[in-house]
Amino acid sequence: MLIKVTRNYQGDNTVIVDVYDTYATAPNGAVLHFEAVVPTGTTLEEVGRLVHEYVGGVDPEIEMEWTAQRACRAPRAIRELQQAGLHTVSLKPIRAAG
Repeated sequence: MLIKVTRNYQGDNTVIVDVYDTYATAPNGAVLHFEAVVPTGTTLEEVGRLVHEYVGGVDPEIEMEWTAQRACRAPRAIRELQQAGLHTVSLKPIRAAG
């Protein structure tokens, strides 16, 4: 799973993310299937760039589709994000999608 989260909601460690179902070709030719998880509102071009960096190689074939927007409050998930060197910053209240 690609995780690059840099936002939270009202300081309560609720992380809002967009999730993309992603297939990519690794440099060794293997087909990878994973969820790319990025800050909500990240452009499709930026998601593609992040996936490319994650997969590696010169020009990996990448197919991705936005599948969900999620709010995550799990303390374990927040702790893992922080241990990975990621951080959170304040985010204005968000209205439910739909």
